[in-house]
Amino acid sequence: MAVSSSSSSFSNYLMAVFAQDSNSSGSASGSGAAADSEDSQIGQEANPGGQENQGNHRRRPPRQKINARERYRTFNVNSAYEALRNLIPTEPMNRKLSKIEIIRLASSYITHLSSTLETGTECQPCLLHKYESEGITRRISICTFCLKTK
Repeated sequence: MAVSSSSSSFSNYLMAVFAQDSNSSGSASGSGAAADSEDSQIGQEANPGGQENQGNHRRRPPRQKINARERYRTFNVNSAYEALRNLIPTEPMNRKLSKIEIIRLASSYITHLSSTLETGTECQPCLLHKYESEGITRRISICTFCLKTK
């Protein structure tokens, strides 16, 4: 399953990031802009001339920490979109969808499943549910999932 393999690689990534942070900083600091500015001040005090001490552990500059957090956030968002994309039936199955298309199709699919639960599995349950609940409608919406051949 794709989700379990991505979660194990994600776990490995987190362990590597936390191991680097614990080795490089020496003390745990909270996330946020204040911690990054504090880290940059500490780095400047420890190395006023910009020379590295060979005996000390090498510290990661604050920009690298910010970039690592952003990569972590982006990875999480993209993983969530990929997981949601895998739940939506499309033709062809490997069709590339934008993030907004994924959100719109997911919303439409949830509505379709809700209509199917309420009206049963007859032909085009979304249309039947719409006519029963609203009476005469001015605009007929077509459900993509009802039109899909079974």
